[in-house]
Amino acid sequence: MDDTTTPAAPEDPSQEPTEVMPVAGEPVAEEETLEDDAAREAPADEIPGDEEPPDEDANKKRLWIWIAVAVVAAILLGWWALSGSPAEEPEPEEVEQTETISVPALVGLDEAAAKQALVDAGLSLGTVEDAESIEELPGTVLEQNPGAGTEVEADSMVSVVVAIVPVVAVPDVSGLSESGAIAKLAEAGLPVRDTVYEFDPAIAAGFVISQDPPADEEVEVGTIIGLVVSKGISAGQIPNVVGLAQADANGALVADGFTVRVVSQTNADVAAGVVSAQSPAAGIAAPTGSAVTITVSTGAPATPTVVVPDVMGMQVVEAVTTLNTALLGVDFEFAPTEDAEEYLQVAAQNPAAGVSAQPGATVVITIGLPAYMFDGSLSDVLEDFVTLPSVETTE
Repeated sequence: MDDTTTPAAPEDPSQEPTEVMPVAGEPVAEEETLEDDAAREAPADEIPGDEEPPDEDANKKRLWIWIAVAVVAAILLGWWALSGSPAEEPEPEEVEQTETISVPALVGLDEAAAKQALVDAGLSLGTVEDAESIEELPGTVLEQNPGAGTEVEADSMVSVVVAIVPVVAVPDVSGLSESGAIAKLAEAGLPVRDTVYEFDPAIAAGFVISQDPPADEEVEVGTIIGLVVSKGISAGQIPNVVGLAQADANGALVADGFTVRVVSQTNADVAAGVVSAQSPAAGIAAPTGSAVTITVSTGAPATPTVVVPDVMGMQVVEAVTTLNTALLGVDFEFAPTEDAEEYLQVAAQNPAAGVSAQPGATVVITIGLPAYMFDGSLSDVLEDFVTLPSVETTE
């Protein structure tokens, strides 16, 4: 290697030093750089007096390296300030030790008792859900969360599930036998109490007439069901209603479960509107709903009457026959007349024609006679050949 170097130009303090570029094709020896570094690092008394000062380009290069290192260090310090040094483990934070509480056992308690147990333990009741159960009483705690014995912080909430009564539809038992109805209701969890028994001509004895609550109604399991069971057709005793007014007799028979038929009849001995007879008689056993006939008096019969016929101008015999046919008696009076055509004819009658009269009443007729014959002996003669029929009267 050539130990000679190109002499450096004198330094101009006002100008930047210029970098000397190597001659093309002339490599820079690595030993030269190491030698220069060694010369710069050697003590001052070892530097030959004839050697030049250190290379300015090398110094400038090292300066930029240190600046880059400082920038990188500054970036790392900033990142470390924000997120902590990745090389250091974070110091464990002091965890405050809190006191825990053991959750009490709530299953089997009712809701109120469970809530009080939680309060006494320093806890509180959370959500409460319902679940149907026929094994536990309504309101009994079936489940809890957290479970009994779990350690929790004070004032924590514990949720529970409580029992409620299941709901079922009432089955239809009308028309079933009493025992069959009870069994069917028992299958649905519905007991029967206080069965009522009634006569019913349409339902055989021992079978259900009705139920309460009715079929298909939604009820809780355990709801008591009432039944009405038929006693069949009753055989009650017919009450005595003879002598009662018609309205009172009718009410008494209906109250005992009988129906009433009414027959009217005249009766001079019983006031109108009063029962004079009944059938069947009082005291006889008869099925409920059967009919009882009562005879109601219309009072005494009305007196019969007849209409007096018109016999004016008739011959005496014809007039008497007509009046007798009408159930009327005849009496005579005589009046003199000068007209021969009026002899033995009815000149007058009393009562007059058209008047109502009771059967057997007497009608007086006046017969015309010649004046010379007008004496009492003629009257006797007429009575001998005019026979009045007997008249029967009816009460």
